[in-house]
Amino acid sequence: MDRIHARLLLISGLLAIFVATMLFLQWQEVRIAGGPETATPGSVSLGPGDFDYGPQAWRPYAVPLPIDPDGDRNALWYLAFVPLNGTPDGPGPFTGLGEAVAVHYRVSSLSGTMAFAVYGTASGQERGWTNRPTGFRPSGFYVAGTVIPADDQLDARVLPDGMPVEVSAVSAGGLPGECVGLTFLRNGSGLDSLHLTRDLVERKGQVTRTSVPEGTFYITSTGGGHIERTLLLVAVDRPQPLSFQLNLESWTLDIEGGAGA
Repeated sequence: MDRIHARLLLISGLLAIFVATMLFLQWQEVRIAGGPETATPGSVSLGPGDFDYGPQAWRPYAVPLPIDPDGDRNALWYLAFVPLNGTPDGPGPFTGLGEAVAVHYRVSSLSGTMAFAVYGTASGQERGWTNRPTGFRPSGFYVAGTVIPADDQLDARVLPDGMPVEVSAVSAGGLPGECVGLTFLRNGSGLDSLHLTRDLVERKGQVTRTSVPEGTFYITSTGGGHIERTLLLVAVDRPQPLSFQLNLESWTLDIEGGAGA
């Protein structure tokens, strides 16, 4: 009995050390993040010449994904990839704390529909994360404009539909930024790990359609793995006029609770 009692005490002690270590690591991560708003907003401005890719009907994935599955099936889109200032992180199992990325947009002279989607990447990993556009609990954010489109979108090129694929991310100055690799080796991999939501109570997001030229949405994560970089896909279904301008600000927010409704 003494041996059994001693073993039970040892196991209990080891479990206590493990729990304490995990709590410390998560506290350390939250402490480094630095409070409710954990980063200075990063700003990026896009003009009509910043849409480097297209015209095409899909966005990158193991099996190409529709950009607006409920819109015009014949629409062809022009794509830009914007690095965001922060990465989402699901709530921790002990603290219940996580992080979301807030994105504030302001657009002028928009022609047609502008769609937002999100990608997550990590160095050294042959995997990625993205939001689900169709099926059960899809999420996306779409803005409608009424301005007359331009005649053509200059210097755009169609992305290859295979995997992996490299995209050029727009930098803060509107100049071509670094190349970022997107890798989804099988259908279903990383899909529905990221979400776009207008309300952090609904952590899994929803599909939002609006004609309001300025607003804020949030990017959340419920998938596994540590995301190192977040890219916002901005797609427009028409060539944009010279007066088109999109301003984006992004920053991280601490969040609490479970995965949401």
